[in-house]
Amino acid sequence: MKENRQAVTHEAGEFIRRNLRDFPSPLSGELFKNLSKPKEVHYIASSTENAQARYLPQWIRNNLTTPEKETAVVLCNEALLQPVLHSLPAEVKHVNITMGFPLSQTPVYSFLIALLELHTHGFNFKSGRYTFQSVVTLFLKHPYTRQLTGQAELLEKELTRNNRFYPLPGELGKDEFLTRLFTPLSGNLNLCIRLSETLQQVAGIYQANTSGTEDTDAFNQLYRESLFKAYTTINRFRTLIEEDELTVQSETFRRLLVKVLSATNIPFHGEPAIGMQVMGVLETRNLDFRHLVLLSVNEGQLPKSGGDSSFIPYNLRKAFGMTTIEHKIAVICILFLSSAATGRKDYLDVQYQFGRTEPRRMEPFHAAIPD
Repeated sequence: MKENRQAVTHEAGEFIRRNLRDFPSPLSGELFKNLSKPKEVHYIASSTENAQARYLPQWIRNNLTTPEKETAVVLCNEALLQPVLHSLPAEVKHVNITMGFPLSQTPVYSFLIALLELHTHGFNFKSGRYTFQSVVTLFLKHPYTRQLTGQAELLEKELTRNNRFYPLPGELGKDEFLTRLFTPLSGNLNLCIRLSETLQQVAGIYQANTSGTEDTDAFNQLYRESLFKAYTTINRFRTLIEEDELTVQSETFRRLLVKVLSATNIPFHGEPAIGMQVMGVLETRNLDFRHLVLLSVNEGQLPKSGGDSSFIPYNLRKAFGMTTIEHKIAVICILFLSSAATGRKDYLDVQYQFGRTEPRRMEPFHAAIPD
């Protein structure tokens, strides 16, 4: 009786029970016993979240299936995408990423911020000089600047050695690229044009590196996607300014552009029928894999901690059948249960951060997987 009561009240069955009540299935219950089939489950503790990504190459070498599409890496913490891409071994020929990535965590974002600071706060029109902070710390040391001009490192050392804290534009124009970049600008439209032209030059770096070959490096794909997304965002602002739909002060424009860029996610374009799958928890619904690894199965990540920002109190939301935290937990629970216990699963790794999630705290995750 106790087991039946637990089965009825299990949070993972919240929506299934509702559907069965409203739309009873004419099929036999014997057809829905995939969750009870044997499976191999491993729990692996790590000291940090990045350590989980460093363990990933070893796991992939031992468990990569043929075809690759039957192997999946599920990120409960989607901020781990960049370390995971860094950790993919050479054995992985194709990768399909079905999740967004914050533009603010890419080099193109920091490069654009350095350019904005250089042409807004970094130049004083009264004195006609740049500041050392904006020129050296933010711009000349950036990896993209070093690849676009060979004079960046030499110029940085010269300014540092001579203590040129407020250099003139003429001192910075060591070549054609630096001369163009350090030409003072006025007006939001000119700034957008300068940003677009510079992004096109950065894109030329990747075109030169992959000329005549197929780019299968997931990390380069990420950077190319981030460049395209940043370029289209800048051009959108440029169109608004040219059509006189955006007329603001330079400082307001800078803040608005930074706000939009920081909130932008990069959509990946891939072929789901080819390559190893890298995805978030919500993207696993209705999918099945032979080998699966879940990263960051920690409290606060599965499910996410924190409530909704709403003016409607929790009691009213629950009384009128509106979405509550219980509904979100039920969605995550059924997705975890489906990912961990589907019939074709041969191997499952659940990785969690030791110290943040104690071994005894893994018991709910282990209990959710039927024996």
